[in-house]
Order: sequence, then structure tokens, then C-alpha cells
Amino acid sequence: MDGTFVKGFLDPASVALIGVPRATGKGAFNVLENLLGFGYKGKVFPINPKLDSILGFAAYPTVKALPQVPDLAVVAVGRERVLDVVRDCAEKGIKRAVVVTQGFADADKRGGELQEDLSQLARASGLRVVGPNTLGVINHFAPFSTSFVDIPRDADPWPVSVVCQSGIFHAGPESFTGKIGKGIDIGNACDVGFTECLEYFARDPQTKVIVIHMEGLKEGRNFLKVAARASKEKPVLVLKTGRSEAGGKMALSHTGSMVGEHQVYRAAFKKTGLLDVADPEELTDAVKAFLFLPPIRGKRLGLISFTGAGAIMMADACEAYGMEIAKIPHEELKAIQELAPEWFRVSNPLDIWPPIMWGGYDRAMDTALKLLLESELVDGVVFISAALDSPLHSDLDPEERLKDRPYKETKPVTAWLYGDGTQQMAERLEKSTGVMVYPSISRAVSALSILYRYHLLRKRKRVPIEEIPAAKAREEVLMGEKALRLLDESGIPPAPYQVIRSEEEALDAASQLSYPLALKLISPMALHKTEVGGVALNIRDAHGLINAIRDMKDRVSQRDLTIEGFLLQPMVNGIELIAGIKRDPQFGPVITFGLGGIYTEVWKDFTLNLAPLDKGEAYEMIEGLKGKAILEGIRGGPRVDRAYLVQLLLDLSALAIEMPQIRELDINPLMASPHTCLAVDCRIIFG
Repeated sequence: MDGTFVKGFLDPASVALIGVPRATGKGAFNVLENLLGFGYKGKVFPINPKLDSILGFAAYPTVKALPQVPDLAVVAVGRERVLDVVRDCAEKGIKRAVVVTQGFADADKRGGELQEDLSQLARASGLRVVGPNTLGVINHFAPFSTSFVDIPRDADPWPVSVVCQSGIFHAGPESFTGKIGKGIDIGNACDVGFTECLEYFARDPQTKVIVIHMEGLKEGRNFLKVAARASKEKPVLVLKTGRSEAGGKMALSHTGSMVGEHQVYRAAFKKTGLLDVADPEELTDAVKAFLFLPPIRGKRLGLISFTGAGAIMMADACEAYGMEIAKIPHEELKAIQELAPEWFRVSNPLDIWPPIMWGGYDRAMDTALKLLLESELVDGVVFISAALDSPLHSDLDPEERLKDRPYKETKPVTAWLYGDGTQQMAERLEKSTGVMVYPSISRAVSALSILYRYHLLRKRKRVPIEEIPAAKAREEVLMGEKALRLLDESGIPPAPYQVIRSEEEALDAASQLSYPLALKLISPMALHKTEVGGVALNIRDAHGLINAIRDMKDRVSQRDLTIEGFLLQPMVNGIELIAGIKRDPQFGPVITFGLGGIYTEVWKDFTLNLAPLDKGEAYEMIEGLKGKAILEGIRGGPRVDRAYLVQLLLDLSALAIEMPQIRELDINPLMASPHTCLAVDCRIIFG
């Protein structure tokens, strides 16, 4: 399905309302009353077997009694009746239904069973279902709404479309996006989900910005394929909730969605060009920036402040959000320096209060703005201005200075205001100048940073996202020599090793390897060798080797573990790393990489990305480590050639795609040295 059918949910010519109550007014939650108040002009067919008419419309006892086939049905009956009603809709020939009713997978076991039956009915009949547990759809352009909450129609909607899992985004957009034009609350998403809605809005000419509120996702890699296409057309902002352990449990209760690891979601969003926002405030700021500011081409900012303290705060915000303070040579600052007293040194950030006091407000502001906006070294501007109601300070008004500023259409400008006249000035500036005013310095900088993130994401080459066949292998575990052999066949070199089953074989193998040695248990019953005493390190000589074998046998025999043999390896020097594959239930194979040894436990320093990887993504994973300086050879340590690590990650990615039956693969430790990168131990779980 390509998503074109979604339009019929948002702009139907006729609608059947099933379960319309008798009551109207306060506390009635009457969908028909709200729909009429919203301004809908199409045909309406209320269905209630106990009434002859509702709000002047003839009422019908059943769906089958309708005089025509409506474009859409809105179902608001008790959960035990929903399946019968939807089945009647399908038999009538209705192609779309919104199931408002709660109490499905968002509730109890019985609700989960009913939702699965509803999903199967939708698939079998071809009737597409939004919901259950939803406020449905809203279209301020049409106008049309299925909401049982009275939502006033916005006569001047923004070209923002929302796909969400909560009706709060329809009922209270002021707290999330400012305004919206269209919205689809997919609720529990038993049928219609994010993928089809996103595909439709990506092509919709009335949509300039797409917002997704996501609690969980079921469509996996198909969603990623659509997301990669959509993000090339217009910005797609994602507010992923359920990030914490507690939030994840709430999300499961709320929508019945399977919530995955947030780090995996973030990697998936980045890979496909979606913009992950942290909270409703960042979402609001980003929508405003994308709608009303021109694109930004770089991260170098020019900063103007009425106050030195504010200039410092702007500098802090730039560092916090990954933006740079533009380095402007003193020669280019000469015009503003001439307006300042001799003792004052002008630099970026521009504290222009001394130039204002010395050269006058108009000259100082005009000069500062012209200087930053015309400079090839500046990509965007943030300024702080006083907004004071006193008539004694009415001259401190930047509106006229900003109306006809240079590069108005090509360089974004954001602002933060302070004083007792901020609200009035903010409204004037945004309406007449196109400068966007934010409630804090940090948010004024953050808004430009998200524009820059989108610029980078659109520029980067995308790795094609393909479907990966479902794994069909039965569960199996490979460890030790078998796992290392598979790595070797996949281009990932293992550390030298020999399998031994007797003391004589051990001594013979030791003569071919070099001391010091490591001895490791081979047993299908020991997934974690260290925990059962199955690892001995730094064996210095033949005597120590024989003792290590005997001691290990004694320890293991006390646990009744089967011993298939031992793996003998030379101790490998280098920087200890970890790498692996994990199959995510939504997105498929995920490649992980991080610092090993004590760094794993103390820092938990690792990165991840979805397979397949390209060289750029592999390099980003390495550069994303907090402790990446260790790879440079600090304090006399070995320097690791990034090329070996990049190739290792690419080989892991290829293995993950070629063998989708791998559920988990852990290379731990992975020892990196200046000229090689060796897998010392590995465990692979299939199934």
C-alpha cells in the first residue's frame, strides 16, 4: 500500500457515525455535535437504533440500513461490539473506519485478543482501520474531524501534519507544534500505521513539516525505507516517548506497542534523515524554525547582545548545541569598533551596549546586523534585545532595523528578549520581520542547530534500506573455535588459536604458539566461561599450562559441565574493544562498537547503527566514542589505525545482512593494535 488511501480518512465526502449518543452539550462527547461545530459540509449518517433523528439528521438503526455507502465510518461503541460493527461496515462496502473505542491492547488480555481479531478482519476484508483507542483524524483545511473532544477549527492553520499515538496532539497543538493543519492519531495502530501516513504526508502539497509522536513501532525496516524518502522531501520531526524504563512500561500499557531501546531508535532516525527531538519544547521550536526561517548552510553563528552576560550565555549555548561562534577577523569588525569607546574591544559575540551608548542605537544595530549578515564567515545570527515598556526607552526597538535587513531570505535570525515588554515585541518582530523569538537563549540557539542538523542529513549519502528475510533457524549457540572460524570466513581475523583436548596436545600447541598463553574452556553448557572458572590468563610456561588445565577441569567438574576441549591462544596486546551484532525486533540487525575492559563497565562507552553500514557511518561510530582519544595512543599507548576498525565494522555489517538468523554476536575482547585488529573471543546466538 502506497499511502494514497490515507487522503480518504482526512477529507471524506460522507461519513457514518456509529454509536452517536442522545446527549449533547457539556459532558456529552458527541462526535456529531463536534463535527458540525468544526464546519463539516459533507453528508452525515448517524447510527443509533434507539433514535429517529439526532441534531436534525435522520438516524439509522444499523450500517446495513444506510441509503448509500459512505466514504468513512467512525465507530464508537463498546469494545465487545466493535468487531461486529466493523464487519458490517466491510460487508456494506465501506473502505475506511476510525475505531475510537478504548480497551483493546491498551488494556487487558481480552482487549489484546479483540485487537488481533480486528487486525485480521481488516486484512481479510480490505477495510482499512485507524485505531482503536484514538481521537481519529483532524483536517483544519477541509474541514473535518472525528474527535469526541470539541476542538475549534483553526481558520489559518499551519502546513504541519502530525502522525501521533495520542489525541493530545490534536486537542492541544499549542503545547507541541504551535498549530497544525492535519493530524492522524493512529492509537494502537492495529492496521494503519506510521509508514502509510508518513508516505502520504511526504507527497501532500498542504504539508511542509511532518511531526511524528511515536511510542512504539511495528513496521520496522519498511518504515525506514519510507522515512528515507520522506526526509528528502521535507523535514520530519520525531518525538519518541517511552525512552526511560518507566516510560517504556507506560507506553506498553497505553498503546500495546513494543517499545525498543531508545538508542536503536535514534540510530534508525539518523540513518534515514529523521530529526529526533528531545521534548515538546524542542518540537515547538523546531516546527517554528522550519516554517518561518530560511535554511542554514553551516554552523558558524554571529551573536549580538545588549549585555555582556547575555553574550557569555550565548557562547555557552553554542557549545552545548554543537554550533560555532564565527571567527571574524578584527578588520571586518572595524565599522562597529569605530562606534565604541577606545577602551572597548569588539569581538564576536558582539556586546553592542557600549557602541549603543557611544554611537546611538540605530547606527549600532544597523552596523552590527549588516556586518554579520553580509559576512561570508557567518551562517546565522542570534541576538538579544531589551524589550522595555518605558517611554524613555522606546528607541531601543529593533523592528525597523530588522525589516529590511540584508540576506533576509538566506540567513536565519533568532532572538531572545528580556524586560517587561517581551510579549508585545516578540509578536511584532515575528509578524513584520521574519525573525523568530524564543523563550530562552538556549532555545534560540537550539532552533538554529536543528536547522543545521537537517542540512547535514540532507547532504549525506544514504545507504539503501532493504527488507531482511525473517530468521527461520532454530536456536543454536556458537562459541570459541566455531565462532572464531565463522568470523575468519567473513573476513574478520581471529587471534591465533589451537583447540586441544589433552595435556599432550596442549604442550604441542604451546610449542607452536608463544607464551604467555590464555586457556579457555569449550563447553556448550558454559555461555559465560569466566563465571564457571573456564578462563586462565597469562600462563608463562609448560608447568603453568599443565596446572591450569588440571585446575580448570577440577573447577568445571564440580559444576557437572560437559568439557569438549580447550582453546589455547597467545596473549594479545593492544587496546581492548568490543563489537557485535544485535537483531532488533523492529529494525533488524544493529551493529555495536565500543571500548572494552574496564571502560565497558565504568563508562559504558559504545555506539551503534543499523546495518547495512557504509564507510562514513562506520567512521562515525568510531568517532562517536567518548573515549576515542584512547585510540590515538594517549600516554604512550599504541595508536590504532582507523582503517582496520572501519573495515571490521563493514565486515560485521555484511555478515549481519548475509546471515539474518544471527540474533546476537559478541566479539569480546577485540584487540586493536597499530597494524591489526583481532577477535580474541566470540559468541554467536542463532534463532
